Amino acid sequence: MSTWFEGEDWAILVETVEDADSALLTRRMTIFRRSGDGWRRGEEAHRQRLHRPSDVARRLRRAGFRVRIRRGYAGEGGFTPGHFVVLANRSRSDRV
Repeated sequence: MSTWFEGEDWAILVETVEDADSALLTRRMTIFRRSGDGWRRGEEAHRQRLHRPSDVARRLRRAGFRVRIRRGYAGEGGFTPGHFVVLANRSRSDRV
């Protein structure tokens, strides 16, 4: 997936590739920003390890958290397929 964002003196082009087999998400970004009378260009790549929500929830529960898995934030519709938010908290008496 490719997208871009822009402002008055900047722009960022983003390519996102998700590799389910290796559980990696890679974002390649090209950033442009105004510098004096010209523009500067930079490039970055960010890689994230992807985890199944059930695995994250299991680890958090073992650490003493109460866990809820959601497919989106309240009032904002759902995430794209395969993406989740994990909510975890402890009661005040359980906190270290």
